[in-house]
Amino acid sequence: MQRVTMSWIIALATAVSTGFCGIADEKPDGWASVNLLGQNGTTGGIGGPVIPISDFTTLQNEAKKDGPKILMINGKIDGGSVRRINVMSNISIIGAGNNASINFELKLRGNNIIIRNLDISNGGMGDTEGYDGIGVGEGNEDVPIHHVWVDHCTIHDCPDGAVDPTYDARFFTISYNRFYNQNKTLLVGDKDDDVMGIAAQSSGDMKTWMMTCTIHHNWFEKTGQRHRGSGSARRTPITISMTV
Repeated sequence: MQRVTMSWIIALATAVSTGFCGIADEKPDGWASVNLLGQNGTTGGIGGPVIPISDFTTLQNEAKKDGPKILMINGKIDGGSVRRINVMSNISIIGAGNNASINFELKLRGNNIIIRNLDISNGGMGDTEGYDGIGVGEGNEDVPIHHVWVDHCTIHDCPDGAVDPTYDARFFTISYNRFYNQNKTLLVGDKDDDVMGIAAQSSGDMKTWMMTCTIHHNWFEKTGQRHRGSGSARRTPITISMTV
């Protein structure tokens, strides 16, 4: 059993009382900060236009095209019957103010992506495969999904995972988020017999490593499983830096 210190309790209490809406740091730490695969840290849409968004169609159209761009979410955006949109490379999706929320999955199909200060749900808690809060699209050997920062978000009521850096995802930092009313929370990795993942993790070259994820200062409330991020990848070597 891990000891919970008073400083940890105070930090969590402060985070909850502010609704996880404060954005304290402009750059991630951990794995999302590394200079590998041609990307020096995770910068998202920095350097591109800031685009205010308050409707589903605009968000869907902007997210599916590469940036750099910063998509500022205003108010509640509901996808109706659409449960997922794709997010491409060099994009920041940031909630404006305290009430920014979406009710569908952000499926990551590109690299260098930042998601911050956003309430994310997807139709209700359950045990249905395929509809996450933040999911990772299947990459390939040449174009893995890499450099992603999920920070100061509230993620809940998703029928599958809350945040699932699966397949050959690399260089993720998941920090200062609140997970609640959720069965599955964090799945880092892929199948138990992931031959490609096992081979990559055996290499001395860090840029080939898969499932490299830093997880720190997250709050879990009324969640069922996958709190430590290993999930079904229990026999696949994964590299997690975790602060609890």
